[in-house]
Amino acid sequence: LSIHSAFVQYHTQIGQHWYEKLSSNLDEEEAITPNKEMATKALNHFEQVAAIGLIEPDFLKMQMASLYLVFDRTEDARNQLERLTEDPRANLKAHYRLAILESKENNLEAASTHFNQVIEAEPTDPEEYFMKSASLVRMAELAQNKNDEKRAVTLLIAATEAYNQNMEAWVALASHYVRTNDSERAIKSLEKVLALDAESAL
Repeated sequence: LSIHSAFVQYHTQIGQHWYEKLSSNLDEEEAITPNKEMATKALNHFEQVAAIGLIEPDFLKMQMASLYLVFDRTEDARNQLERLTEDPRANLKAHYRLAILESKENNLEAASTHFNQVIEAEPTDPEEYFMKSASLVRMAELAQNKNDEKRAVTLLIAATEAYNQNMEAWVALASHYVRTNDSERAIKSLEKVLALDAESAL
């Protein structure tokens, strides 16, 4: 193991340790706000590696993007995520995260581009099915903002089909039916919401 390689391995492993500790802390304490001390330690180590241009594994780029967002370093997060999207298959998650980021900044055209990348891909695991469903919900919201309820309901139905366990999709669909005075379909959608809520409580 060369000195150069040892440097990279050391900072990658220590950064990964603090990132996992941060994630575990959020899960165990059900915290909303990340522990910034842990986030700082993780990011400092990852940036040591990035400084010599060796943040190569995709999962590390994703983790760096997450850490930048903890500190509202939006442009740094965007740069990491955009590098990930250079591989169109590998990084549906990067497209999804970018879409959320652009939505928050009201860059709706850019957000739509990234949401559509997720929607058009064929999911291969539960997380990708969820992201596809969530992206369809977001695109439905954009359609509703343009008073295009017909397109919105088409997208919302597709969202429930893409990932049947996505409670947000069912709530949005129920809300659409309430707005359009379709009480029968609204009730059926709300019954699904209640069933999912009961399952999550078990």
